[in-house]
Amino acid sequence: FNTFNDLIVTYKVRPTALSPIWNVGAYGLGVVTAAMGKKATMACTEAVEEVIIEHYEAQSKFLKGKDNKLSKLTKKFSKEEKEHLNTAKKYDTGSDFFHNTLKKCVKLISKTAITISEKI
Repeated sequence: FNTFNDLIVTYKVRPTALSPIWNVGAYGLGVVTAAMGKKATMACTEAVEEVIIEHYEAQSKFLKGKDNKLSKLTKKFSKEEKEHLNTAKKYDTGSDFFHNTLKKCVKLISKTAITISEKI
């Protein structure tokens, strides 16, 4: 979080105007899935991490040769997110209909947030 905030200043870019909404949404998603139990919490973590890893890897590939510092940084963050994913997968994240549906919904929400943030 701090690294990206520093990069926003360094590169003189405007953060998405939707950050406050995403912060509330992420907190809410965490609270709701925690209330559903450990399996739902880990299913949510698994879904979010998969989307973030995909996003970081695409960003790293895009930046390679254009900004190698940022390319390496996003690659590093992708590796860290893979560790979080592996931690979630050590737990039973559920393969039943409910947990699979939860994972698909969380992935859709996460991908939508990224897409919208790239525009706004």
